[in-house]
Amino acid sequence: MHNMGNCEVFYCIMLAGLEPETSYVARVIAINDNGRGLESDKIDIKTEAKQLPKWAIAVIVIVVFVFLLVIILVFLCYRRRKKRIAAARAEMTMKRLDKMKESYPKSYFNLGNSFTISEKCTVFSRERFALLYEVGSGEFGVVYRGQLLNDNNEFIDCAVKTYKETASDEDVRDLYQELDIMVNLGRHKNLVNVIGACEEPGKRKGRDQLYLLVEFAQHGSLISYLKEHRENPTENPEFELHYMNRLKLAHGVARGMAFLASKRCVHRDLAARNVLLGDRFVAKVADFGLSRDIYETGEYEKTTSGKLPVKWMAIESLEQRKFSLETDVWSFGVLLWEIETKGLMPHGALSFKDLVHKQKEGYRLEQPAGTPDKLYRLMGICWSADPKKRPTFSQLCKLLDVLKTEQKQEEHRLSSANSLTKKTVGLKLESPGESFNSAM
Repeated sequence: MHNMGNCEVFYCIMLAGLEPETSYVARVIAINDNGRGLESDKIDIKTEAKQLPKWAIAVIVIVVFVFLLVIILVFLCYRRRKKRIAAARAEMTMKRLDKMKESYPKSYFNLGNSFTISEKCTVFSRERFALLYEVGSGEFGVVYRGQLLNDNNEFIDCAVKTYKETASDEDVRDLYQELDIMVNLGRHKNLVNVIGACEEPGKRKGRDQLYLLVEFAQHGSLISYLKEHRENPTENPEFELHYMNRLKLAHGVARGMAFLASKRCVHRDLAARNVLLGDRFVAKVADFGLSRDIYETGEYEKTTSGKLPVKWMAIESLEQRKFSLETDVWSFGVLLWEIETKGLMPHGALSFKDLVHKQKEGYRLEQPAGTPDKLYRLMGICWSADPKKRPTFSQLCKLLDVLKTEQKQEEHRLSSANSLTKKTVGLKLESPGESFNSAM
């Protein structure tokens, strides 16, 4: 600034080459013809940030917009592709299910609310069979011993299942479903096979009364026979529960379950109470639904999901209510234990919560007295925590067949040894007599 009379003149100095956003300190010194003036005080200077040109800003905005647009398009394409893949998988699943439907009984896939008898089932008129006496009953269902007049005009024994007047529509549907499953499964020596059915008009609130006729098991349930043999042993029972016969019972159940498994049918309630003893004490797997109510005797514990046979259930069934062919194998292991203990209650008085907790920690049923180690090891693999490590029922049939063969060989060896011992004793007893005769 310079004074010229009454006017002040300002001088502006432009400094070049400074860095942007940098602080500087400057001093001003006046130099003229009269010489050098005094230095001014320090002047703090801070340069401004470097500004991009407008065209560069425009380019950046365009690039960012294009980038965001690409991301959005990629995301939309990904979602669309994911939906297509999901739809394709669903279609493949439906095709596989359709193929399974062709191979297995329709009732396994679409039981629905049907109240009709399958065309494959033999239908009898009510006059063809008589109800002799009640075998067992539950809250909604009842079982009778009956006699059926067959096509040869001969009376044959049968068991007749039906429902009470107090049964709900769901209970009625369950019996129709049970009939449908049994008809579609086909016949097997180790299953309680269906004979036929009958619908009696107008017996139930304007709806037909269904009677399900099945084979009659003359020796009753396996659990009853086991308990009777334990509590009232006889010297010469009709069917002695020695080791070989126990193996035969187990092998029969395994064969019946292997047949069910081949049809992809999960039993869900395999136990000694649901095995019946037919002619010559052949084990027959029973209970495809209604008998769960009919033969209920305290083995089912009330849980939040209803009454369940918790002491026969696998870990995954207890925790997640999952039932599979593998959980049936676990139950088979418990059934083996029932046979070996002659009908004792597994796990004693353990509650549902305690049982779940202990089994997760590795607890299993103890080896029954008199049970060979090999058979107990067989039970143990049925109770593997990992379902994939459990044997199939076909494998169990082979393993039990091996045990039966080994037992036969052992019995033959003992029989031969006893026979040899008797011959030796006989020779020794004859020797003195011969000497005595010679002396005479």
